[in-house]
Amino acid sequence: MLLLAASLFAGSSHSQAPGNKQRYAELARTVDRNVGHAHLTRGVNVCTIAALRRQVTEADVPVLQDMLSSKDTVHRLAAGYVLSILGARGTEALRKGSAALGQGEAEDLITRAAETQKAVGLAPTDPSCKR
Repeated sequence: MLLLAASLFAGSSHSQAPGNKQRYAELARTVDRNVGHAHLTRGVNVCTIAALRRQVTEADVPVLQDMLSSKDTVHRLAAGYVLSILGARGTEALRKGSAALGQGEAEDLITRAAETQKAVGLAPTDPSCKR
């Protein structure tokens, strides 16, 4: 009984359709393959953002919104940055999805995503960016 309750609880966090779970995993792998590393720490860089942006369409907005609740900070940040450049629908999903985060973290994510959108062109010229 306890196992059933735990599995129901774990599966209900975002009520993703089976296709969304698969797409979520694909996008998470894209992020993981394109993270930056500095001082033994994983982080989001322009290559991460560009790689994820190349993989998504407007249909992926709900999946990116779900990624905002990931336990992995890099996944949350990458999803937030990409949502911020997907127009009004992406910005709305960023605001809704970040509501699950703590107030300070949500505001920080939205602010950094907006700043990144303005400051970074998403056509990286760095040859170290994976394609």
